[in-house]
Amino acid sequence: MKLEDELLSIQKTQKIQKRQEKQKFLDLLIQGTNNSSIVSKRSVERLYSSNKRSTKNDYFRYFVKKPQRRSPIINRGYLLRMLAIKNSILSIIDSSIKNNLNNNHDLKFIIINLGCGFDPLPFELINNNNLLNNTDKNDLLFIDIDYKDLIERKVSIIKNSVDLLNIIKNNNDNNNDNDNILINPNILLQSNSYLSVASDLNDSISYKNTLSSIFNQLNALNINQNKKFINIFLSEVAIAYMDPIQSDKIIKVSINFNNNIYNNHFLLLEQILPSGFNHPFAKKMLNHFNNLGSPINSISDISNGYHNLNDQVNRFLHLYNTINNNRKFNIEINDLLNYYNQILDKNIKLKINQIEPFDEWEEFYLFAQHYFILHFNNDQINIFNDNFNYQKVIENSLSSNLLNNKSFSNLNLFIQKSNSNNLQRKFMSSCKISNQIFLNSGFQSTRLNNSMLLSTNLTKSTRDTDLIILKNPNDKGLFPIERMCHSITNIDNNNLILTGGRTSPNNYLDDCWLLTKDKNSLFNWKKLKSIPNSRFRHSTFLINKNTLILFGGNFSSNNSLFLRYNISEDEWQEMDFNINIENIISSCLHYNENSKTGYIIGGMNSNNRIESSFYSFKVDLNKNKIELRNLGEDRLFNRYGGQLILRKSFGNNKNANDKETLLLIGGVSDCYLLDQYNSIIEIEIEIETGNQVKINFIKIDEKIWNKMPLLIGFNLLEFNERYKVCLLGGGVCFSFGSIWNDILIID
Repeated sequence: MKLEDELLSIQKTQKIQKRQEKQKFLDLLIQGTNNSSIVSKRSVERLYSSNKRSTKNDYFRYFVKKPQRRSPIINRGYLLRMLAIKNSILSIIDSSIKNNLNNNHDLKFIIINLGCGFDPLPFELINNNNLLNNTDKNDLLFIDIDYKDLIERKVSIIKNSVDLLNIIKNNNDNNNDNDNILINPNILLQSNSYLSVASDLNDSISYKNTLSSIFNQLNALNINQNKKFINIFLSEVAIAYMDPIQSDKIIKVSINFNNNIYNNHFLLLEQILPSGFNHPFAKKMLNHFNNLGSPINSISDISNGYHNLNDQVNRFLHLYNTINNNRKFNIEINDLLNYYNQILDKNIKLKINQIEPFDEWEEFYLFAQHYFILHFNNDQINIFNDNFNYQKVIENSLSSNLLNNKSFSNLNLFIQKSNSNNLQRKFMSSCKISNQIFLNSGFQSTRLNNSMLLSTNLTKSTRDTDLIILKNPNDKGLFPIERMCHSITNIDNNNLILTGGRTSPNNYLDDCWLLTKDKNSLFNWKKLKSIPNSRFRHSTFLINKNTLILFGGNFSSNNSLFLRYNISEDEWQEMDFNINIENIISSCLHYNENSKTGYIIGGMNSNNRIESSFYSFKVDLNKNKIELRNLGEDRLFNRYGGQLILRKSFGNNKNANDKETLLLIGGVSDCYLLDQYNSIIEIEIEIETGNQVKINFIKIDEKIWNKMPLLIGFNLLEFNERYKVCLLGGGVCFSFGSIWNDILIID
């Protein structure tokens, strides 16, 4: 019996050891995410530093020895994260000071960074030489908390940097009194303004005990100063990696910590899944972290995870101990896109655009809509606007507002696999030529300048054998340079016209080319007269065999919204229009040759905001005028980079107006993230009156949604009377990898 007990004891010990080894391995993988993050933030710091000639305000340089230049989407995404956290802290400080003006005691702000990694934010905010800092260093205490191994490495870097030590050293340089020293074995470095604390956040009891020990001593030191403590807990994509049950315990300890004494704030910036697990961006993001061995458990845990804004609100409502605490609370929350559009200062956004020109708005929107910032506090302080009020966010959720009172329509979709690397391209231009699809240029790993003919019957996977790559002339200047965001229009199957586009995000093109197919089926380029003003992300359509109309594509108010091109005379002409609307880019436009009516939805204006407008128009060539009609606004029309096409026309009854139905497909919105219900919507129109009849949602079948392309950077073509084709496209999903689309076919 004794031997059996010993064996059981050994087995139990081995299980515990294995569990501990596994946990330590997982902890190391999570710590590894810190390395990638700080390299990206260092890229942001180098790029957007306020003083390019000096690095004195560069703090990541101490922790990143080999800096790398990240892509524009990664730079802008990390910059947004950094600004959201830093500015929110400063807003809490400013709001607290204003609320305290009539009180007799001073304030001390204690900022506790949970899972701090190598984030140097304490040094930036404490540094008295930093012009951005208007708070007395005596009133700030930063407490960095993370795994012991990581904190030891961070402390080692700090101790080997004279600059960092000078920032956090005690204010009274001649004070050798040790009375202010806090005694706790988990404190590895301390000064009056900074503490480095080793704590495994998976152990909430140890975390609470460490916190209590530190604050008990801080209270004792504060007796003579009588300062009121304002505690700001923050976690920027840190406790997201923890088991939600464990991270809940950390949040609960923090927001309820001595609640009858302290004003506690909690800033949480993490990922969400607003359109579920199967949204293309969400799948790419989840797979990225799963492959690293550090899944985002806060959202990937199906049972206990917090997948959307409502879940996060309910999380804090549940964890705040309202039974024992009589203090009221406040929660502010929204995604980072709303933070960017509504909170971030316009001058900062203007400066960002000037430093690094940017045109990857679809990708930026998708990133920002998959991250949120939450501010909880028991002091009823608001640091954002009313649109971040948690009750309003819940009320305005897409499911409760857009889906209600809307009907549904059916649509048959299927996906054709693309097994050719040549078809991995986005923001190309294409058109139908006889029974083939012509594709030109676009972006792959770089901008392209080649053309291809794709032969497909839509019944089998597309392969290289289905492609004919057209050769360009030997001499440059005899064919268009590489480009993206341009247009190709089929004149008569033997002649195509290419207009505009861009190379780099701030280099728009004004050239115009004719591509002609000769009797031997060879294609030849001929340069035509340039567009009066450069254009990109514009639309073109044919009125007759001799007249091409160009819409949008240039923000300048001096440029006409509509241009007319006379093909035979090779002449461009500005057109008049009856409604004063702003020049926009990447709107959704369709012109119906049969009804002689065109439609325009959405687009982005010069303030980088997406329009929610819907217009119909008719072209009067005799008067050289576009007659526009405003059909109203709707959140569902808030689209950028989507596509619009005629689904069908119907109604021949003499007592009823003829109607036509449009399909609005893909793109992005700054009102909501497109999902299984609104990625494609149907719009019914009365042709004679031009009135919008109704909007129908198209629910995408679960099997198709699980494989759904990322509907940005794609083209939409009418393949024949039955089929319409969403062709190629895709996007970069922040730092998580790229998506290249298969072909989506609409039956």
